[in-house]
Amino acid sequence: MEINMDKILGASLGEVSSEIKVVFKKTIKTREYESEVIEIETKLDVQSGNMCGAERAFILGVLEAQIEYTMYCNLMFKGLVTSAEVKTRKDQLVALVKTLKEKAELISGKRFNMGW
Repeated sequence: MEINMDKILGASLGEVSSEIKVVFKKTIKTREYESEVIEIETKLDVQSGNMCGAERAFILGVLEAQIEYTMYCNLMFKGLVTSAEVKTRKDQLVALVKTLKEKAELISGKRFNMGW
């Protein structure tokens, strides 16, 4: 049997827990020869029962985009990243979520509007 990304994303792992956790870590150079590790974590309890990998990947992508964008804005406010870096990463995160949403909808046959 051939294994491809569609089959991987369509897999259901029979999870018992419905908790999804995302951790974002970024090492920032604060001064010459000094760095700081920024870490933020979020958890989401999904009440939808058994979900396929594509749905889980989409939810993870949305959570990642939310916490990472928030952290980048915070770092920009502190002067540790530039507005150009924030814009570049924001564009990448939007593209990631769009791709994951399209794939999740294709594989699961469901529509994900997420309140937008």
